[in-house]
Amino acid sequence: MFWTFSLEVLIMCLLGGMYTFFGPLAGASILVLLRVFVSVYTQYWSLLLGAILTLVIIFLPDGVLGYAVRRFRPVEGRRA
Repeated sequence: MFWTFSLEVLIMCLLGGMYTFFGPLAGASILVLLRVFVSVYTQYWSLLLGAILTLVIIFLPDGVLGYAVRRFRPVEGRRA
């Protein structure tokens, strides 16, 4: 396999969230949709792939679903 395919699988898991059950599925969906829309406009898909990996590691270390679960989970000990 070419190294970018291995990198895409890693980015799918990181993007969705490695510590959630459906995280890799969500990451794969997001990445495939991005590839479809971006490849129409530019041939530099691998450059965008590297940028996505960098941004996910810096800003979303828990992934998209990990961020959503952490953000929208009610804080325990707080009463309504």
